[in-house]
Amino acid sequence: MEVTIRWPEDLFYGNELAHLYIENVAPGYSNSSSLWNLSLGYKFLNAAAAFNVKVYDLLDQNVETRRIIEDDYIGYTCNLILTRYAMLSFTYKLSNFGGKSNG
Repeated sequence: MEVTIRWPEDLFYGNELAHLYIENVAPGYSNSSSLWNLSLGYKFLNAAAAFNVKVYDLLDQNVETRRIIEDDYIGYTCNLILTRYAMLSFTYKLSNFGGKSNG
C-alpha cells in the first residue's frame, strides 16, 4: 500500500507499507515481515526544486528467511536484509536549458 498526501500544496507526505508472509517455515523462524517507509518533502521555487527526507524500514523488520534443501540436509537461515536508514535528497527541475524552453 502506498499513500501520498499533498497538503498544503508545497508540502508532501508519503507512506509505503508492505507485508510479506512465507509459508512452510520451520517453528522458531520468522515467517512474516513488514516494511514501512516514510517520507516528508517540501517543494519550492515554483515547484522547480524539492527537498525530501525518506526513512526506510521504520519497523526494522526487513528479514529474509531462506530454506535450503539438499539430498541429506534441510536448513533455514534468517538474515536482516537492510537496517533502518534515512536519505535526504534535493531535486531541481531544469525547464530551461541552454536558453531553450522545453515548452
